[in-house]
Amino acid sequence: TTDTFELGRRNMQETIRDSSKISRQVEEQFRAWLGDAKKRIGPSQEDARDRLVKDLFYQVNAYFTSHSGSMSQDISHAILTREGNPMVVLETLYQRLGFETEIYLVKDRYATPLEHPTNELGAYSDPVLYIKMPDSGEEHWVIPSNQDAMFGAISDALRGQPAVCITCSEASKKIIPLDSPHARYDSRDMDIEAELDAKGTLKGVATQVYDGPSANY
Repeated sequence: TTDTFELGRRNMQETIRDSSKISRQVEEQFRAWLGDAKKRIGPSQEDARDRLVKDLFYQVNAYFTSHSGSMSQDISHAILTREGNPMVVLETLYQRLGFETEIYLVKDRYATPLEHPTNELGAYSDPVLYIKMPDSGEEHWVIPSNQDAMFGAISDALRGQPAVCITCSEASKKIIPLDSPHARYDSRDMDIEAELDAKGTLKGVATQVYDGPSANY
């Protein structure tokens, strides 16, 4: 039911709120990331804040040696051990800077399309971070899933799928864009250079270039 769905969403929201409390250690690490970003981004640069969003995304991803933790993990512990789910860390950092960001759960294309009467929220199992770029206003969906994760890389299973906001004060849903000029989708380009010698033997080199989530594997 709707009440069950909303109750579950609010429980998850409270869990994330509890895990995102900022300690002295978290403040120090946030300052370190920001200080490092300022070495590459000048305040007078065009779209400086948009560049900062992307820079912090890559820094936080690279900082974590393991990305397999739950969003309920305390961010102080995650930063101390460098293990856990960096999504809450990123969302907390972005919000600290005044950027518009929320955590959503997506119902991927392999989930049962019919709504479950009592456990529909359980079908929304893929966390994605929404961020509205502070300078350009572009809307991006990002997944800090591993050290090599790309900003805006979205798997095909999530494209065009419904997403429910977990951290919003009021329940709201969005649709992950099916096609977006700002996203990086799975793609593969292949280039083959080959020659046929006098004996009829074909020799050459095939180069494959992947983009999107597939490039991480």
